[in-house]
Amino acid sequence: MASGLGFLKIKSEKKGGIFLTRIEVRRDEPIDKALRKFKSKLRKEGLLEEMKRREFYEKPSQKKRRVLAQAIKREKRRQREADFQ
Repeated sequence: MASGLGFLKIKSEKKGGIFLTRIEVRRDEPIDKALRKFKSKLRKEGLLEEMKRREFYEKPSQKKRRVLAQAIKREKRRQREADFQ
């Protein structure tokens, strides 16, 4: 603890398939604000998306289709951005 400030520390690392997210919360900080920080950090790290993706088994053919669709979407976005510039 640093001089009168209490911190809630939850690490953010991938260890053996377990994700831990680290946020620092001061003692006088409202729980609403801490939850907002936590949720935004999860969103930035892509953990919510990965949890949804791992909720059910995805066959290799489905995964291949999903990855291909993402690549096409990325390429279309790049083309649109290139056309505007």
